[in-house]
Amino acid sequence: IVSLRITRGPVLSSAYGEMVGEDIGYLEISSFSLQTGEEVKYYLEEMANLGATKLIIDVRDNGGGYLSTLNQIASFFLEEEDIVIIEQFRDGNEVVTYSNGEVFENFEEIVMLANEYSASASEVLTAALKDNLDIKVVGVTTYGKGTVQVTSKFDDGSALKYTTAQWLTPKGNQIHGIGIKPSVEMRLHEVFYQPTPTFEEGEPQSFKVDSVSESIIYVQYALDFLGYTVDRYDGYFSEATNQALIQYQKDLQMRTDGIVNAGLISSLSSSIVREWHLNSEIHDVQYQMALELISH
Repeated sequence: IVSLRITRGPVLSSAYGEMVGEDIGYLEISSFSLQTGEEVKYYLEEMANLGATKLIIDVRDNGGGYLSTLNQIASFFLEEEDIVIIEQFRDGNEVVTYSNGEVFENFEEIVMLANEYSASASEVLTAALKDNLDIKVVGVTTYGKGTVQVTSKFDDGSALKYTTAQWLTPKGNQIHGIGIKPSVEMRLHEVFYQPTPTFEEGEPQSFKVDSVSESIIYVQYALDFLGYTVDRYDGYFSEATNQALIQYQKDLQMRTDGIVNAGLISSLSSSIVREWHLNSEIHDVQYQMALELISH
């Protein structure tokens, strides 16, 4: 008998793909790490073998990563010598990066999903496909991170980070501070654009009916997202908001006191995450729009 001790290491994945229709593939890229290019290639090959001719690429919440990985992925869709990115330096000189041309010819139509947290390399990929292939982009304007920064370290342990260049789209448009505008603007439920309330020391720790606070705006949108009826979204704790909150507390078998505090906010946030994951096909209107566009 031979005994082996197996230690499971972390499973890292920065891409995911699946078929979402007879000829439609869905590819989610969560970051541009060193292995992402090979992961994307694997999923594209699998979807091609299953007959995919249309593709939804999702870079929402993708904060970027390696430009070498970006170029590898862009080359799966852009012909050789198509421009992927232009790097413009302070002195006016430009370095142009071109596609390697390792194109998956089966994908005849592409729609991209991007949002306000799509930044850096994900913005470059979006712009490269939009400029070269005239694809549709669904979502909201991207973050607008388009600079190349270098960090210099000094002997005393300090460091200086400075900008050496900026990225331009294949058509020469600036990304930094502007972002990539979608072809079809589509927002998710407003609760996802509201800051989650924090109850800092020295601030009110709870709110009840007839009070006013920005924290109540979050509560009102949260209750609405979860299916409860509220009459306003301006931060005034109305009686209708109170009744909706009490019903929520009752449904979760909580104390029905109608009080908003840190515990209540935590509960609402958890409920939102759960509802999203259980019914994302209903709530993800950006994805549904992309699917509608590519299905016609």
